[in-house]
Amino acid sequence: MKPSILVTGAAGCIGSNFCEYLVKNTEYHVIALDDLSGSDESFFADGCEKYIRDVGSDLTDIFEKHNVRIVYHMAAIAAESASPFMRKFYYTSNIVNSANVINYCIKYNVDRLVFFSSMAVYGNNETPFVESQTPAPIDPYGIGKYAVEMDLHCAKVQHGLKWTIVRPHSVYGPKQNIWDKYRNVLGIWMRQILNNEPISIYGEGVQRRAFTYVDDIMLPLLLCGEDEDTLYETFNIGSDLEMTLMEVAQVLEQVSDKPIEYKFYPGIHEASNAYSNHDLAAARLGLRCQTGIREGLKKMWEWAKVQTPRDVKKFDFELTNGLYKQFQ
Repeated sequence: MKPSILVTGAAGCIGSNFCEYLVKNTEYHVIALDDLSGSDESFFADGCEKYIRDVGSDLTDIFEKHNVRIVYHMAAIAAESASPFMRKFYYTSNIVNSANVINYCIKYNVDRLVFFSSMAVYGNNETPFVESQTPAPIDPYGIGKYAVEMDLHCAKVQHGLKWTIVRPHSVYGPKQNIWDKYRNVLGIWMRQILNNEPISIYGEGVQRRAFTYVDDIMLPLLLCGEDEDTLYETFNIGSDLEMTLMEVAQVLEQVSDKPIEYKFYPGIHEASNAYSNHDLAAARLGLRCQTGIREGLKKMWEWAKVQTPRDVKKFDFELTNGLYKQFQ
């Protein structure tokens, strides 16, 4: 039976582009799993075997039918700033559902589980974040990601589970959900520009981020699942080019060729500076994020312009105490 790669969250920005990369560049049978809660069915890559279901559901048929050798677990609720107001939902989606994936990987003895953690585990550590720093997440989203990282260490010791952890950050590009009200700032801005609305700025827009064009991380991600040198390692994966949000907004204004108005909101609970060091990924994975912010934004903008408008999904928050005005 042909070896298979299972990708959860396969209709998201990273997942859909990675599935397309696998189909075009490897001999694996690619299995794409997504519940479409944060994406669209049209984002599934051609050439995959598609399953539309929750990653926390019964996956027995997938593992029984296919020779699943590598699992890339990307599925998660990723609107970090909303997580303090939806703890139960986030911990269920991101911890409990990840435990379900880990159980199947142990039971069916996969060759590698590649877990998509997040830069959010670093919290307010000194930047640029380095893998050797002790995680200190500051919100439920980051806590959930770090909890799964710790569980993987337990699964290694007790069950011999083979894994690699990646901590990507600020990834953008085609097939990103630009109809999400709470996450993916570049997607939010593009939707607002297309609707002739002012773009949202939290605080003064001086937060520093390093935005990463999705195509630049495809080969490094593949190596995380195949290369023996990456086993039991944790990698920061992303761009080194850090900028303020206002600087990025000015580039987007030039790319879109539309005058942009700004709507400023009070700052939210977040790490002001959040970007990573990538020396380890450069040495082990050949990571080279060469797509400049202008080039990457232009590619995403050209894609966004031709998308069919969709409704903007809103969360039913568990807590409204202290809920940010822009989320109300």
